[in-house]
Amino acid sequence: MDTNSQIIKSMTSRVLDLPPSCVEFSPVSPEYFLVGTYYLEGSGEAETGQYTNVDQETEEEQNDKRAEQRRSGSLILCRLNGCKLEIIQTLPTPSATLDLHFSPHNPTLVVLATSTGSISFYEFTLNGDSTSLSYLKTEQYFKADILVLAVAFHPLDPDIVGMSLSTGELVLSRINNLAFPQVHTGGLATPFRILAHSLEAWTLAFDPLGRYVYTGGDDSVIQRHAREEDGNYTGRKDRKTHGAGVTAILPILRDEILLTGSYDDCVRVYDSTTLKVLAEKNLGGGVWRLKQLREHRRIEDDVYGEYECQILASCMHAGARILEVIRNDKGKWSIDVLAKFEEHGSMNYGSDVQPFRKLEQQQSNDVICVTTSFYDRLLCIWRFEG
Repeated sequence: MDTNSQIIKSMTSRVLDLPPSCVEFSPVSPEYFLVGTYYLEGSGEAETGQYTNVDQETEEEQNDKRAEQRRSGSLILCRLNGCKLEIIQTLPTPSATLDLHFSPHNPTLVVLATSTGSISFYEFTLNGDSTSLSYLKTEQYFKADILVLAVAFHPLDPDIVGMSLSTGELVLSRINNLAFPQVHTGGLATPFRILAHSLEAWTLAFDPLGRYVYTGGDDSVIQRHAREEDGNYTGRKDRKTHGAGVTAILPILRDEILLTGSYDDCVRVYDSTTLKVLAEKNLGGGVWRLKQLREHRRIEDDVYGEYECQILASCMHAGARILEVIRNDKGKWSIDVLAKFEEHGSMNYGSDVQPFRKLEQQQSNDVICVTTSFYDRLLCIWRFEG
């Protein structure tokens, strides 16, 4: 089926002021979406479009540059009106943003993972024609030289967030008093810290029931952390499956069946209980993020029933892909590429798919996707005719 993959063209595009790192649509007002940006000051990249090959620099030169550089960014509120893209508001941020999410418990609440050891909270306000973002507070959990690489809300407990760090740690913490508008540096319960990886912990994901936390690291390890009755977590590591760093984890069926993405260019259907790969596909670029478009279960049986889902994959230098993941009536899994979007001139990190308002409002199987590329600062809107 890959030879018949659609090659998709953009409906509209925009060059942003700063490099985009992450994107997410509002779950309740799907014409709006947020873009987080990441700018390394002192590099000159955003102004010149020229990017240094760090492999050609000595370690001393790289250390000198790090001392001179500071990361900053912005949070951009956008509106999609048909094919028209509007930038409603841009809020400068004192740190770069590496990840962002709307809360599944309170869709007006947004959390940002920052480059300075903190997470920041914003409020998304929709009041008739007046839509805006406002800053709430920052939780400075860690030293400022630690990057919070990913953040996630607990699926059941609205007061718990998980964070994965550049130190290789997984951190779980309770958040309180989000309406208090100031930088807060203490007063919370002590975060629960787990040294999950020997290198950067690129990503984390809760399973839908909150029983497990999955992490992926630059050490090529994927780990499942299970909460025990005493409140502690036990981990189960797999060092053999992935050929490079694990950068994306998406639970798709039951608590144990995952889609994983890696720097080794492959997406995998992975059973975290047996540690077996059920299907694998090389996408031609490192798989940085995975977002689900839709799913369908022909038989309501998680163990034996037929299952299929469609996935939007951010594939770094290869652009974006639409995948179809299927388990047939024999229990065999497969992954096919349905469509490719290849207009990006640099790394595609941030991507998302526009949510449907209501099932009965769907007039077709078409979906709208937003994808971005980092160094050329390009944001593209395109349609997948599914």
